[in-house]
Amino acid sequence: MTATLAGYGWDLQYRMAAGWDLDVIAELLTKPWIVLRGLPYAAALLFILLCHEMGHFMACWRYGIRSTPPFPIPFPSFPFLGQNFGTMGAFIKIRTPFMNRRQLFDVGVMGPLCGMAAAIPIFLAGLMLSVPSAYAYEGEVLVFGDSLLTAWLFRLFFPTGVEAIALHPLGWAAFFGFLATSINLLPIGQLDGGHIVYAVLGPRGHRIISIACFAGLLGSSILSWPVPGYLLFAVILFLMKLRHPPTVNDEEGIDRNRKLVALLAMAIFALTFIPIPITIEYY
Repeated sequence: MTATLAGYGWDLQYRMAAGWDLDVIAELLTKPWIVLRGLPYAAALLFILLCHEMGHFMACWRYGIRSTPPFPIPFPSFPFLGQNFGTMGAFIKIRTPFMNRRQLFDVGVMGPLCGMAAAIPIFLAGLMLSVPSAYAYEGEVLVFGDSLLTAWLFRLFFPTGVEAIALHPLGWAAFFGFLATSINLLPIGQLDGGHIVYAVLGPRGHRIISIACFAGLLGSSILSWPVPGYLLFAVILFLMKLRHPPTVNDEEGIDRNRKLVALLAMAIFALTFIPIPITIEYY
């Protein structure tokens, strides 16, 4: 329900930016079922999130690690009043310890890989349905930043003369999927990226990189001021502690093939991370 309401909000913004003549209040009063226009966004977003978490879940199942099924986290969204993505992501709870770093790596990396496999075709579909914006922005406007991946794909689909794009709701669903993937791949604490770094480098390497990445998040938040950027997320990570618990057999490392997959995960992080997620533009 929350993702559908959010999807309706993104659909409104898409139609307005595309030049549609809309009377939102009349639309809602005469056709309240119009909010179901948010369903494609909701279905796409939940599909991406569940693919990510099912990657973790199936890796746990393979090793006999007890875990819960995926749980999406709803978050209230009200078009134009509190517009957001309609969810705080999804999670599984792992109930038994990892026996070694190989298990830890496989469970940690499978989520981002499966999530990206779902998000990329949805983003491409969203770009195919998007159009150059016909809306004239005025005053202060909050603008989402681009990652290397989204910036490259925008340039691929739209010529250099296009100043702004009316992004289709499917594009916004995949955009949130990319954002969630990049945040999960941060090499901090017990995030997916923290699992991967601990599996590859062990406890000491994890500690050093975790602290350095935390400092980088604080620096990014300072650069994005007055918008706080990742500040709240950094505080939550700090309260959850930056350390990673050991596996049962911590001396058993990972093989060369897994180290190559770790490089792939690092490339995905580099392509999807947005250094300054939100800025204020003046028109």
